[in-house]
Amino acid sequence: MTAAPERKPHIAWSLLPVVFGLAWPTMLEQLMQTAVQYIDTAMVGSLGTRATAAVGSATTVKWLGGHTGSAPAVGRPAAAQPVALLGRAAGRRGAGAE
Repeated sequence: MTAAPERKPHIAWSLLPVVFGLAWPTMLEQLMQTAVQYIDTAMVGSLGTRATAAVGSATTVKWLGGHTGSAPAVGRPAAAQPVALLGRAAGRRGAGAE
């Protein structure tokens, strides 16, 4: 009995520019948020350990609150449903006009 040949995952390299074109604003925003957090910590660092700890705590709470609030909307099909319904309605209207 022979083993099945190992399958390599298919990578659609042609989609890379499209994905990067859609993702670069989010990547830049995340980089800027991280930079602001580092700058905040550096500016407050001269005020002492309590002030630095307060900035660190506030940053963590802000991050946790922001991501927890946006998590339900990520990947949720219902979020795209109104757009899909409008697209279908426009398609039906366009098909009947021919």
